[in-house]
Amino acid sequence: MLGTMTLKDAAKAAAGNWREFDSFVWWREREMDDAEQWAIVYTSNRDSGLIDQSNAAVIVKAMEPFSKGKYPSVVFESHSHWLVGHVDGFSVQVYRRGKITKAFRTYFELQGQLETYPILDESDYSQKEYDSTLENLDLASSTAGSLTTTPTSLRT
Repeated sequence: MLGTMTLKDAAKAAAGNWREFDSFVWWREREMDDAEQWAIVYTSNRDSGLIDQSNAAVIVKAMEPFSKGKYPSVVFESHSHWLVGHVDGFSVQVYRRGKITKAFRTYFELQGQLETYPILDESDYSQKEYDSTLENLDLASSTAGSLTTTPTSLRT
């Protein structure tokens, strides 16, 4: 949704977004003086499919440089959730000294890409599909024998 807005409107909508989350407590809020200048972004959860996993990996890679240093503008987070087990993502500083941060601009650009096509990196997604297929084939072949073999306790 942010990707369809202007950068300025997206920043305004994102900053402090966590205050609108239902039944949510963000413990980091107490650790900072400018919590309202930050947004929380979730990229995946325990049950995410391959597209979400791939896009999350691309987003993490793009946001990683902003998580370094004494005053990072990105902090990777994982939050517990009663329904989906956990949600993963990051908090991003939207504004610093009244200006939109490079970290938020980067995230905004990625959201714009997702508005035009649902996969950020075709090769990453394709590799995840391939790896998942091999894993499923291995699992199927290892359980196939146990499904067709009569258990020892039932043999006469």
